[in-house]
Amino acid sequence: MDAPFHDRLMRKVLRGMGQYHHKDINRIICPYLDQVEPNFQKYAAYLRSSAKYIVYNQGMVKPDDWQSSTKSILRCDEGCNLSPRLGNGSIHKGEYLTLYKKEDTHTLVYGQYDREYITEEINDQTVASLSNYYNFNCFTANG
Repeated sequence: MDAPFHDRLMRKVLRGMGQYHHKDINRIICPYLDQVEPNFQKYAAYLRSSAKYIVYNQGMVKPDDWQSSTKSILRCDEGCNLSPRLGNGSIHKGEYLTLYKKEDTHTLVYGQYDREYITEEINDQTVASLSNYYNFNCFTANG
């Protein structure tokens, strides 16, 4: 199976939070971005060249069997829409990944259309790791 970075990360996060009930999203994202993804990049070409078949699995993650996030956050006036950097996939139609900031707290929200699947506080290290792979298109209520 082969998929763009963004799709692999979202699958990992949704699987970790939804199926395996991990409580700390930071312990999913940071190891993936700091260890797994660099190793994937290092060995991907070799693995692709030695594979008998490659199935490209590009597309929005479909978490139909997972419940929507029951957490809610007070929407604040400051945040960033995240979009994968060049070569890291894309945000699919109906999909959103947003980082809200209120005082010293960062909240990562992932959803599709009108359902939010992930609403979790993330630490500064996770924000820094995400910034290596995503563009932060920031906004404020005042423009």
